[in-house]
Amino acid sequence: MNPTGGPGDGVAAGERRGRAVRWLLVAICIGLAAMWAFVFLNPWEYKNRIPDRGWVEQAEQVCAATGAELAGLPLASSFRGGTPADRAPSVKQANELLRAMVRSLRALPEPADDTSRALVTAWLADWDAHLADRDAHAEKLAANLDVRFTETASERGVPIAIRMNELARRNGMPSCQVPGDLA
Repeated sequence: MNPTGGPGDGVAAGERRGRAVRWLLVAICIGLAAMWAFVFLNPWEYKNRIPDRGWVEQAEQVCAATGAELAGLPLASSFRGGTPADRAPSVKQANELLRAMVRSLRALPEPADDTSRALVTAWLADWDAHLADRDAHAEKLAANLDVRFTETASERGVPIAIRMNELARRNGMPSCQVPGDLA
């Protein structure tokens, strides 16, 4: 109530509070509706989706075969106490297996549509850059330099392996993710 004692002051303040609460509830409802629309209609979900599912299935088979070969290599933890140069041959061998995988992926029949071709071409170019980074790391290890693996950054400033793995995951190609052997 107003100190001047006007009879309508309490009612006007109550109406203002009621209007503010109604607007707040409307804003919350709109926010919740937008959130659920985003969840169910997420336009980014299909951004990296390769429409040619036949190509995806073949690629996963190629990558799974390479993954089985990589699993036979010594783990990085097996070199504890050794020198960086001791790790270099294993990294170089993994690089050759991955390079053969990329060659096999390129040898698959070309994807059937423009979207698939563009995504696959960009993804394979990322693999080329990743392999160049791995080769540079292997050379540093061979020179007995104990350095962390660094890789090319995407235009967003994050390692390209993140983009590569995102494409592999979104397309059901878990074996085509970048191996974590250098992390």
